[in-house]
Amino acid sequence: MVTGLVDLVAPLDVHPLGIEADELARRRAAANVWDGSWARLFEDDRRWQSRARFAVLPTWATVLLAATGEGRLDVVAGKDGYLFQAGLGGWPVDREAAADGAVSRIAVIARRLRAVDVRLVVLPVPPKVLVCPESLPDHVNPPTGAHRVFVEALRARGVETIDLLAAFQARPERHAFWRTDTHWSADGAAIAAEEVAKATGTLVPTGEARTRLVRDGAMADAGNLLQRMGCRTDRLHAGGVERWLLEVTGRLRQGAVLRVRDESGRDLDDRDLAGPPDASIVLFGTSFTEASGFKACLGHFSGRRIRAESMQGGGALGAFRRRLRRGVRHLPRIVVWEFPLHRPMVRASPLAKLGDLLQHLRGVAYRPMLLAGDTPDRGIGVWGALTPGQHALGTTPITATVRVPGLFHSRDGTVGVRLTGAMTGGAGEIVVYGEPSRRIRLPWAAGVPSVVVPFCGLGGTEALTFGVHSATGATLDLTRVELVWDLDPGRALTVVSGTPPMPVADGAALVIDVAAAPDRDLTVIAHADRGPSMTTRIPAAAGSRRLVLSLGELRGRNLKGVRL
Repeated sequence: MVTGLVDLVAPLDVHPLGIEADELARRRAAANVWDGSWARLFEDDRRWQSRARFAVLPTWATVLLAATGEGRLDVVAGKDGYLFQAGLGGWPVDREAAADGAVSRIAVIARRLRAVDVRLVVLPVPPKVLVCPESLPDHVNPPTGAHRVFVEALRARGVETIDLLAAFQARPERHAFWRTDTHWSADGAAIAAEEVAKATGTLVPTGEARTRLVRDGAMADAGNLLQRMGCRTDRLHAGGVERWLLEVTGRLRQGAVLRVRDESGRDLDDRDLAGPPDASIVLFGTSFTEASGFKACLGHFSGRRIRAESMQGGGALGAFRRRLRRGVRHLPRIVVWEFPLHRPMVRASPLAKLGDLLQHLRGVAYRPMLLAGDTPDRGIGVWGALTPGQHALGTTPITATVRVPGLFHSRDGTVGVRLTGAMTGGAGEIVVYGEPSRRIRLPWAAGVPSVVVPFCGLGGTEALTFGVHSATGATLDLTRVELVWDLDPGRALTVVSGTPPMPVADGAALVIDVAAAPDRDLTVIAHADRGPSMTTRIPAAAGSRRLVLSLGELRGRNLKGVRL
């Protein structure tokens, strides 16, 4: 009774962040009494906010872990002291579309950055269950193809992507993850840092490094999964009875500590390394960027201070958005983008604020999508209340649906719909509809003459439904709705049969006009003079008559031929 009153009057002010906050909101929306989900949600709330439990739970959780090796339903106990977070193992891979929502949006960002002469290198961190499968319980079989599907899909869109899972698997003797944490260990951070240095062309040649990476003892492997089970990791690191109990029962191990040192033996961190005058590389990331000395290791392998910006709990876009709000004028030549690759992250919902990024990346020269014989309104149909004219905007969106029948595109923002007009009396916002988790929001500030809504959904041929609203009661004088692309029509190649050799740069497109929509799935293979070919599959159900495929994946190689 007393503890209940204390918890009711003075609960702990603890709130989840980032992905955990999104997951909690989803659970609250779906909770009901009949299936027990409301009771489980209430129990979790009490666990985080109860002062009484905060006082007694750590000791009880430690005793329970020592005795049984288990503690919570969302933490899976594996072999050799390994713990895994349930639900973050991967995602279904029976369809490539399982990861396609996020892949398409990442490709849009890569294309926008290339338009302002910035190279994007993506560093997806594989989930622990894929890196340490030998430590999983016997009954757990993770979807091992998930990471491969995602990496290959990104590369197929012309996005430079580091395959960190392959790098970890090539060095199985180095434990890439802490046993009791969701983040990489010191060895894992060092491997990842070396791969980033290789990918960005900054790896210091063997024998020329001015720093050394050395092993310097060990520390208690007491990570955030023990915290989720209720243990106090600060107590475990400090020593005492609870740490002793877990050590004697084999539940708590030691992990290696790596230090970066100069030639005199002095410990260094990333701030001690000299940065190049042009600050040519920046890394945007999550809590992985701050974990286990990753930034110092990156400085060691690259021989320079690489500026890193991270946001714990900010999801894939958190640090990226924060930096771009300061403008793109001083962006470096290379951007490395780190984010963990697990089921909540690869759904499109963590990338739902794509529009917030696009408003700061306006360098793309969108132009009307016209080829020989086309007219500005070729094939585009607009239905809804949002037609050219003056509209008084309120909180209820004024909507329109744009259909472009017979068009197949690369789903990477190559093709879009441009709204041109004057926004006065305040700011507006465009909401691109779909599933709630896949919506995109694009701000339309007063004084901005036009906004491009990119096609980047799951389907290559699709209708685009969007609405415009304003919280401040703005007025929109809409003058034009048109289909646009960010490719140079002068480098658009119409294929009848075969293709002469031609150099390919970003901005070149392969445009295929067919007399009738194919009656079966179509595979388009663009052969290059070296390296892999570019393969695109087009489903017959798309009813495509015109195929617009960006050739950015070929990246400077010569296009020798096309086979259908």
